[in-house]
Amino acid sequence: MDVAKEAADIVLLEKDLGVLVQGVREGRTTFANTLKYVFMATSANFGNMFSMAGASLFLPFLPLLPKQILLTIY
Repeated sequence: MDVAKEAADIVLLEKDLGVLVQGVREGRTTFANTLKYVFMATSANFGNMFSMAGASLFLPFLPLLPKQILLTIY
């Protein structure tokens, strides 16, 4: 029995395969939420970069330094 446990990729703590279904659903939900965040952050950062690029054309100084822009992302 110990050899089978060591060879297994997944060891279930309960004798129910419904745990796997629940795990897959939870993983898909987490993946979908991660994609939502990436799309939201990308669109917000694109607007920020676009406005900084436009402002730098009209201002004699840089509105934000590159380090400051990176800090506002996170």
